[in-house]
Amino acid sequence: MPTTIVLPVVTLSQVGRLALSLTFPLMLIFGAFATIRHRAAIYLVVGLTIATLAVDLMAELGPSHGFTVLDTALTKYTVS
Repeated sequence: MPTTIVLPVVTLSQVGRLALSLTFPLMLIFGAFATIRHRAAIYLVVGLTIATLAVDLMAELGPSHGFTVLDTALTKYTVS
């Protein structure tokens, strides 16, 4: 089955990007609590998600874009 990738057609404001940055981690955390039975795995998912959110917010709000590589790497690792 092919993978469908949806790309945004409009540019988002900073508030819109922050809202998306908060929505994705919340979805991962709630999904982890709903589906994973082992506490250690839940803590691992929550920890990685919070680390990804922190780096994402630093990359978004920071004066320089030095965190973009780390942001992309953590986001891809969390998704997989």
